[in-house]
Amino acid sequence: MSQYKVKAVADEWMKVSGLRVIERVPAECFSESEWTVFCQENILPHGTLGFFEPRSGKSFLLKDSKFYLLHYIHEQYGHGIFFSESILGREIVSVEKELFLRKEEMRHTQEEKDQVSSKI
Repeated sequence: MSQYKVKAVADEWMKVSGLRVIERVPAECFSESEWTVFCQENILPHGTLGFFEPRSGKSFLLKDSKFYLLHYIHEQYGHGIFFSESILGREIVSVEKELFLRKEEMRHTQEEKDQVSSKI
């Protein structure tokens, strides 16, 4: 099923269900081999067919799964609605972003220390 058809079905489902969600970030879809690498790099359990990253609001999906449509709706609209519309979801996103910024600051600080010590 093409992504266009999946999007059309998902949009129709949203209309019928009465939910209104603006898709902020399109899903990123992977081939089987790309998905295997993605899951290993992100330490996802074997058999995972979809993943939602709260910080970016982005869904990642195995495009050749026979359950692609189900996972697309689940990741984009299920997790998307929770993290963008609920108080708890927005708080989790805020904490995720703060942790990311702190990790980046620590990484840059360590790199600067490494550069100084290599000059000595």
